[in-house]
Amino acid sequence: PHLFECRRGGRRVGLIRGESMNMSESESSGVGGSAGESAAGDSQQRPDQLGPVKAGSCELPGQGLTKEEAFFRILNGHWRYLQNKRRNTTTSQEDRARHAEGQYPFAAILGCADSRVSPEVIFDARPGELFVVRNVANLVPPFETGGLYHGTSAALEFAVQALRVKHIVVLGHGRCGGIRAYADEQSQPLSPGDFIGKWISLIDPVAEKLGARKEDSFDDYVEKLAHASIENTL
Repeated sequence: PHLFECRRGGRRVGLIRGESMNMSESESSGVGGSAGESAAGDSQQRPDQLGPVKAGSCELPGQGLTKEEAFFRILNGHWRYLQNKRRNTTTSQEDRARHAEGQYPFAAILGCADSRVSPEVIFDARPGELFVVRNVANLVPPFETGGLYHGTSAALEFAVQALRVKHIVVLGHGRCGGIRAYADEQSQPLSPGDFIGKWISLIDPVAEKLGARKEDSFDDYVEKLAHASIENTL
């Protein structure tokens, strides 16, 4: 497994984890080189450098897709988003009728509840293609069976065991309010229950591993903490 790094304007804006794979030239195509150079799982290649890849054409989003085809669907959708070339912006009557038959997503997305970060937009996906789970700061709690309610764990269990998704993507983002609240020593609970404070305490081991802020500005530290949290979740 490796992380694809995505940059915009020279600044790192995302990481995508994948697995090396070999796609023949008939199965894939790319921009800026041959298919083998641009779309064969090269860990140096970024999603914003990839062009459209031919990866199957199924009527139902995840039905019949291989793991490799599903992976390139994710990359391609993000590439179209970065290039302002989204194509999945409307749904038809036929789409809605097909959705009534069931869902066949090819990936599960664990994202932040932030209203600015819509997975379906960022990956240019149609309804039925992505199984989306969102919470504050895109965190996954440690596995344990003693508690009463496990919303995130239950959703991921359903995605893997029932829907048989091919991939799980952890979608973080810049300027995350949850990460900033954790890093801000002056932050105060929003309610007596302090649900957010208890939830983001899941970041404790990440912050401990990252170390003290030292010379970093607050914004730089928050960005480092956000990326470290994503990698820890993966």
